[in-house]
Amino acid sequence: MWRHPRLVWRRILKGWPLLLWIGAVVLVMFFYRGSGQLASLQGAAETVTEPVAPLETARLLTLSVTTGQRVKAGDTLATMDTLLFDAETAVDEAQLIEVEGTLQNYQQRILQFVREFQDAKNQAQFELEMQILNQKRDKSVLAVLQAELQRLEDLKSKGLVSEQELARLRPEIAALEQTVAAYPELIKIHARRLQGATADEVAMRQLISEGEDDQFDILSTLRNLRKAADAIIESSHSQREILRASYVLRAQRDGIVSDIFHQPGDVVSAGIAVLSLVAEHPVRVIGFLPEIHLGDVATGDSVTIWRQHSGAKPIPGVVDSISPDISGLPGRVSPVRGDVLRGRRIAIRYAPEFALIPGETVRVETTKLTLGSWIERTLSRK
Repeated sequence: MWRHPRLVWRRILKGWPLLLWIGAVVLVMFFYRGSGQLASLQGAAETVTEPVAPLETARLLTLSVTTGQRVKAGDTLATMDTLLFDAETAVDEAQLIEVEGTLQNYQQRILQFVREFQDAKNQAQFELEMQILNQKRDKSVLAVLQAELQRLEDLKSKGLVSEQELARLRPEIAALEQTVAAYPELIKIHARRLQGATADEVAMRQLISEGEDDQFDILSTLRNLRKAADAIIESSHSQREILRASYVLRAQRDGIVSDIFHQPGDVVSAGIAVLSLVAEHPVRVIGFLPEIHLGDVATGDSVTIWRQHSGAKPIPGVVDSISPDISGLPGRVSPVRGDVLRGRRIAIRYAPEFALIPGETVRVETTKLTLGSWIERTLSRK
């Protein structure tokens, strides 16, 4: 009788609290299954900002855009005043014209120019060597400043220094970068000047030598000298035109005008942004992968991106990159008071047609979604 089916079922029905506890244990195990793995993380759509700044210190003449305006690559954003630049150009051109005019008197003063041509060659060689030395010096200074800036940025990320200390270095670094970038072309010009001075000296020495075709040699030398002067003038004009074009600030990519920092009439230093552009459609989400979950996500993994508003549809994404170093999340963002959350910066790429707003907060879910994360996502979207 003890094993009779009716008695067995009756005993089971009388022991329903035990069944309830067993069911609760199974539910808890299912609920927390996989809770030790990363199921989701917070992220934000990447904000790609382009600061628009002049290469030379000048007065802001016109501003062609307003905040929130969409621009295309190549559109004119602002124009800097070229008054001082034009004055310097006029002085330089006057000096070149004066040098060119002196060539007309070489036939009567050919013997007196021997020493002058020797001096010109020495001066060209000296200036070429000086430019090379200046290039090495400025490169060294730039490297030191960049290292110092990197050191200050590391200190700033730890909250040890303020942005003002970094701001003092950035204009100087920007100016040095432009100077270092211009050295190769300057060195080429001085090398050509040295080459021309050497050739002129050889021609001059041949001119004063004895021979039947001395007059022909003089005219040929003068023509060569004039060609050399014309080449210098043309090279100077080309450089001036390139530099003049930089006084018109243009957009380098499509975007939206985010901020305008200066108005017409302001004197803007070289490297200081007049305005900034923000890319309208970011294609990456930037998140923070906690240190305890470093092994749960790898480059190339498929993830799902969820926007914060209700009715949002899932956005498929792929882990594009993970930073090689572990850094600390800022204390004001860390969910643990008095503790620093450490981890790696993770970038997730998605299709541009989903059109997230730059800086928009999103939730990134891995394929290892647990029941707890699904409930949390459902509640957060209501």
